[in-house]
Amino acid sequence: MTVIAFSCSQRWRKLASWFVLVASLFVWGCDLASVEEDSGALLESSPTSQSAVLSSRATASAIAPSASASAAKATKPDPRLLQYPGLAAVPREERQAIMDTLSLIKTDGPFPHAQDGTVFNNRERNLPLRIRGYYREYTVPTPKVRTRGKRRLVIGNERETYYSQDHYNSFIDLRVAP
Repeated sequence: MTVIAFSCSQRWRKLASWFVLVASLFVWGCDLASVEEDSGALLESSPTSQSAVLSSRATASAIAPSASASAAKATKPDPRLLQYPGLAAVPREERQAIMDTLSLIKTDGPFPHAQDGTVFNNRERNLPLRIRGYYREYTVPTPKVRTRGKRRLVIGNERETYYSQDHYNSFIDLRVAP
């Protein structure tokens, strides 16, 4: 692996090192705790030592993969959790239904229920108060239920994404890690 060194400001070096750390988390499925321990030393080091550390990590992982490589793949984080970290608080069996509903929202439907996409009035006041029409509600399919069920997604004008498992009694903010 070839390491290319650029001469740039300290701010850009820090930004580049964080980008490399995040990319390695995504590609190699590293756990966040070990990255946080190493990141302080990596950010404060010189560009030469940064490239040496990065190349040694890449070489070590490419030449001698650990014995727990299959375990690392099994525990690799769900890529959907990067976009919606709050999904970690949702049971696994509900995550796919939420993602299906979110993909329908991105493509503007067609939605299975006439109420999908209508204004959510926040009468319970469980979400931050906004002007009328700010929030829209969508149905998340519930298995073995013939009606709309209790699961809902509520999306704000600023793309805030909230999930309710119990028909608006409580919400999980999908943008924030639990």
